[in-house]
Amino acid sequence: DINLPDMNGMDVCREIRRTRLGSRIAILHITSTSVGEEFELASLEHGADVYLAEPVEPQTLLTVVGVLLRLRKAEAGLAQSEERMRLATEAAGIATWEFDSDTGIAVWGRELYRMLGLEPDAVQPSLSAWHARVHPDDRSRVVEAFRHARETRGVIREEHRIVRADGTERYVAPFGRAYADEDGESTRFLGVLVDITDRQKAAAEREQLLEQATAARGESERAGRLKDAFLSSLCHELRTPMHAILGWIQLMRSGGLGEAQREQALATIERNARLQNQLI
Repeated sequence: DINLPDMNGMDVCREIRRTRLGSRIAILHITSTSVGEEFELASLEHGADVYLAEPVEPQTLLTVVGVLLRLRKAEAGLAQSEERMRLATEAAGIATWEFDSDTGIAVWGRELYRMLGLEPDAVQPSLSAWHARVHPDDRSRVVEAFRHARETRGVIREEHRIVRADGTERYVAPFGRAYADEDGESTRFLGVLVDITDRQKAAAEREQLLEQATAARGESERAGRLKDAFLSSLCHELRTPMHAILGWIQLMRSGGLGEAQREQALATIERNARLQNQLI
């Protein structure tokens, strides 16, 4: 854990890497509070293999640990740390990429070809070949993000869409950094790419459900207002004939009505009673 009570997890990681067997130990940083790009970069710089921000699903944690263990088992035949990381990321379904922004020369991992729906020998990897696969509506934004990362020697993290060889669209999340050459110019980029299509679809479905719930609530409120208006109108319509009936009954009981008025009263009571019955 990054937030250990005495020496923090960053320093523990750095001290482990200094030991004779430290390079053979798989180190996973996990945290619920030290969340953000700066902590992720610091974690990798201190020697951690993977940085995870909680909450982390159990299956995800098992997968990551399994990948790290498989990586260490295969480490005896690997000489460079970049190659070890490529194996780990491919095992986890993460594509690796590298390119020079001056020459346009690129190196794509096998997983990246798979994401693009291409065979490894179907296209010569290059910066322009990648731009051709970026969705036209996202292309200028992605190019600008790479330009800014190169100028600032910063991190690129620009989610966007790609168009696979079969024409289908996928959402991807790149993460990479610009590195300076011998002259101090930031031309070399190294990074990884993760397919986040399922996450985007889930977010879209949640948004749709939220809109449907909002619409349903609005319809329910509208129905409630209509019901209140209907009941108010109904009460008024029922009250009007009732007033006439009660008024004539009181006059008849007073004994002050002649025969003709009594007949008029009975006719009025009957008419209003029938009207009220019809309304009910």
